[in-house]
Amino acid sequence: MTDNISHSLYALNSSQSPSLALRLLNDSPWERILPNDDDPFKLYMTTRLLQQIMTLNNTNETTAQQELCRARQLWISQLVETITKHHQWTPVTGLYLDLCHIIIKDYRKHIDDMDDDNNHENHIGYTLLLTWLYNENVFGWMQYILNTRQGIDLVPVVILLMDISKACKMLMERSDKNNVAQEGWIWISRHLNQICALWLDPHVTVARRSLALVGMILRYYKNLEMIQTVLSFFVMYTKALHQRFTREQLYALFDSEHTEFFYSTIDDQTYEKDQRDVGKNEHKKIAVDRECLKQTTQIFFVILDALVDISSDDIGDKDKALSHQLQELVDYSTLYQETENILEILFELHGNNDEDAVNLQLDMLSMHEKLNNNFEHNKAQSSMTIRIKHILDTIGIAPNQLFLFFCRRTGMDHSLLIDLLLSNETEFLLFFVRYLKYVEQYPQDFIRECNLLVDDQEEVVDMLRSVMIVLHSGGFPYNPTYLINRLAKIINILEK
Repeated sequence: MTDNISHSLYALNSSQSPSLALRLLNDSPWERILPNDDDPFKLYMTTRLLQQIMTLNNTNETTAQQELCRARQLWISQLVETITKHHQWTPVTGLYLDLCHIIIKDYRKHIDDMDDDNNHENHIGYTLLLTWLYNENVFGWMQYILNTRQGIDLVPVVILLMDISKACKMLMERSDKNNVAQEGWIWISRHLNQICALWLDPHVTVARRSLALVGMILRYYKNLEMIQTVLSFFVMYTKALHQRFTREQLYALFDSEHTEFFYSTIDDQTYEKDQRDVGKNEHKKIAVDRECLKQTTQIFFVILDALVDISSDDIGDKDKALSHQLQELVDYSTLYQETENILEILFELHGNNDEDAVNLQLDMLSMHEKLNNNFEHNKAQSSMTIRIKHILDTIGIAPNQLFLFFCRRTGMDHSLLIDLLLSNETEFLLFFVRYLKYVEQYPQDFIRECNLLVDDQEEVVDMLRSVMIVLHSGGFPYNPTYLINRLAKIINILEK
C-alpha cells in the first residue's frame, strides 16, 4: 500500500494533472486508510499525497481543474466534519490539522493574485476557512481540545488558529471580503480565554505561538472586553515569570552559545488551579524562550496602544479595574529595573531581527504620536490616557530612547540605517520619515535623550550627516528629498 501511495505521489508531482488528482481523490478510500493505519510512514506519505491533491492548480486544463475544485470542496467539508464530530484525539487528528495548515497557507500565498469572487470561491483554502468558521461542531470541539489537551498535541491546533488569523488579516485589506475577516476575528475571539491559558503550556511551541496569536488578535480586532481579558492573563503570566524565572535563566536565553530554539522550563505554582490540571497535585511546567519574552513585550505595548484608542466613555466603570492591573505591571517592571536595563533587554529580544527592531520602534512612535495628539488637542484626556503616558515615562521607553539606544548598540553605523532605508523587508522608511517629523516637533526631548544616552552628541550629528550625504548621492528607489530636508533640520537643531 505504501508503494502505491509513493507511486501516486510521484505520478502526480510529475504530471500536475487535475484529472489524475480527481481520480485519486475519488477512488482512494481515505476515510479507511488514515484512521485505521498505525504505520507512521504510510500516514506521512498519505498526507503528502493529499496535500498535493488539495493544492494542485493547473490552468492549462480548465475543465478538469474545475471538476477537481468541486470535488475538493466536498471533501474538505467532510474532513472538518470528521475532525470535529468526535472529541477523541488520535495521531490522525494531528495529520488532518497539518493538512488544513498546508491548504490555508497555500490560500494565503495566492490571495493577492485573486481579483474576483470566483477565484476566492474556487480555492479550497477559502472553502476550508469558511468551513471552520461556520461548521456547527467546530466551536464545541475547539473548546474541548483547548481545555483538555496540552503539549505537542496542541501544536497543530495553535498553528491552525494562527493560519486563520493570518488569512483574516489579509482579507481585511480587501473590501469585498472584509465581512469574512470580521467573522473570523469574532470566531477566534470566542476562544480567547483558552488561547491565553496556553501561554502556560509546557511545550515551548504552543507557548510562543499562543502569545503571538493573542498579539495578532489584539492588533487587528480589539474591544474593551478582550483587552480586559488579555490584561488579566498578562498580569498573572508576568507574576508567574517574576516569581519563578531566575536571573540566571534569563541570561541563559541571551547567551551567545545558545540558539533561538533554547528555552528554560520553570515550575508554575501560580496556576495549579488551571482547569486542565484539576485533580493533579504536581505543579505544571512553563516553557519560556526568547521568542516568548519578545511576544510578551509586544503584547504589553499592544494593550497600551489599544487602551489609548478607547475613549473614556467606553471605559466607564472598568477604569478602576484596568488601572489596578496596569499598576501591577508597572510595579513588576519597576522592581525589574532595580537590577536590569529595560532597553538592554528590549534590544536583546528585538535586535537580532531587523523587522522586529523596526516594528517595536514604529509601534512606540505611533503610540506617542496618539498620546501627544490627544494632549495637545484637549481630546480624550481621560485618566487612562494620562496613566498610560505615566507608565511609559516610568519604565523609560519612548521613541527617542529606543532609536538612540539601538543606534548606540550598533555602533552609530550610518551604513546600517542606509541598508534599512533601501530594504523593502521592513517598514523602516515609514518609521524614519515619521520619526524625523516627531523629532522636529519635540526637539528638546531629542536633545535631552542624546545627552543621556550618547557619550558625545557629535556622534549623532556625524551619523545623520553621513546618511544625508549618501541620500544626496542618489541610487534610491524613491525621491529622498523629503528625508534630506528633515535630516538637515535635525542636524541644525543639534548643532545649535
